[in-house]
Amino acid sequence: MPISALVLEDELSCSICLSLYRNPVSLCCGHSFCKQCVQKALGVQQQAKASYSCPLCRVELGPILELQNNFHLSSVSLAAWLLDSGENYWLLLGQKYFCWRWRP
Repeated sequence: MPISALVLEDELSCSICLSLYRNPVSLCCGHSFCKQCVQKALGVQQQAKASYSCPLCRVELGPILELQNNFHLSSVSLAAWLLDSGENYWLLLGQKYFCWRWRP
């Protein structure tokens, strides 16, 4: 894999699971994680009765936690996954089709 592709893959990887983002969400500090990964990490903090903090930078997130869906990062991660897998056809996502290449 070319170095540029490795750098891109690293930038599009969750720092918790180290895989390409799946359903990425952003915290108020600006860091993004897979939704399931950050929910597990924050769940551990909740069980320890600690205040919520970002798993990466440790900034306190406050008592009310809002996970913001990161739609753009989700699209870019999906495109990287498609390029990596060599897939360029239709994917079934829920009840809608997503096409890597626009089709009439």
